[in-house]
Amino acid sequence: MDLVVEVRVLPPQLDVSRIAALARVEADDEMEEDLLKILDFIAILSRIPDDVEPMLSVVERAAPLREDEPGDTYPDIYALAPDTEGRFIRFISPIGRKT
Repeated sequence: MDLVVEVRVLPPQLDVSRIAALARVEADDEMEEDLLKILDFIAILSRIPDDVEPMLSVVERAAPLREDEPGDTYPDIYALAPDTEGRFIRFISPIGRKT
C-alpha cells in the first residue's frame, strides 16, 4: 500500500496562470497543476533549517567499486588516426599557426 500525502503550503491567492503569463508560457491546466506542485515542493524545501547536514544519499553505504583493468579501450580510434606512435595520436597543433 502506497501512502500518498498532498501538502499545499503555498498561499491560496497564488495565481499560477499569472506566473505562466509573466514567464510568457502558454500553460494548459495540466501544466499549471505541475507548476503548482513544483512551487509547493520548493516551499517545503525552504522550511528546512540551515543547520541540517547535507546528504549525498539516503543510504549509509558506499557504492561498490570494481577492479581497474588495464587495457586498450579505444583500438578503433587508432585505426582512424592518420599518424600514431604507440598509444599516442600525432596531430598538428593549431596553436601558433598562421591561418
